[in-house]
Amino acid sequence: MKQPLLILIVFLIAILIAPNVDASVPVEITELNEIVSERSGNWSTGTSSVFVSDHFSNFDVIQDNADGVHPNREGDNKMAAVWTSSLLSSNLDLSKNYSIMPLGDSITALNYRYDLWMNLNEINLTFDFVGSENRLPWAQESVESEFDINHEGHSGWRSDQISYNIESWTQKNTPDIVLFHIGTNDLAQGYSPLHVIEHIEKTIKILQLYNPEVIIYVAQIIPYDFEDYSEESSVGFHGMEISLMFISFLIIEEIIRKHHFNKN
Repeated sequence: MKQPLLILIVFLIAILIAPNVDASVPVEITELNEIVSERSGNWSTGTSSVFVSDHFSNFDVIQDNADGVHPNREGDNKMAAVWTSSLLSSNLDLSKNYSIMPLGDSITALNYRYDLWMNLNEINLTFDFVGSENRLPWAQESVESEFDINHEGHSGWRSDQISYNIESWTQKNTPDIVLFHIGTNDLAQGYSPLHVIEHIEKTIKILQLYNPEVIIYVAQIIPYDFEDYSEESSVGFHGMEISLMFISFLIIEEIIRKHHFNKN
């Protein structure tokens, strides 16, 4: 009974902090995504291609969002479809076995990996998800499959935390392909889009150092609605609201994972 009670308490905290959802998107997300598009042409080398994957344009901040931050199942499918389209558009060799590293924060740690895994199997791509993390996503279907659980999705992490750790991860699991979605936590915590770009670039350079032929897909990130949550809340914590919301989401994520999924 303790776990359901704790889940209920956390949900009540989140509801008190953020009673309503609005369709407005913080301008910082648009700024970050525009800079990703502008700078991406400088990130490729003669042997390593870096592409932009647009996860923003077709993502509805209300209809595709589960909790203000993370995609619901429709959003997961949209993210998986964008990654799949990006991979297909770069003319991958379908006879090659690719190691693919899903890289980012909790948006990577959750469901889209399952939907992407399904998509890539349908197109007969031979691949192996790699990373130091091995938790199952929330998608119930994955429990009954041979789903590849490895990834580098780290809940609550910012771009600087990723760039500081990417070398050790890459030494253990050097990827052929990286799917990189990062920046949500940075922007929600008040860091600038340029801060995110700086650490995206550091991460890319390290990945290219360990595999000069690595193919990297950098996301124009999905929208979130923290700004509206903060403005409409009757609790006058302002910046603290965002921190409490993140803590609530992370606790919910961990409790549900442990409660609903068997450990591998």
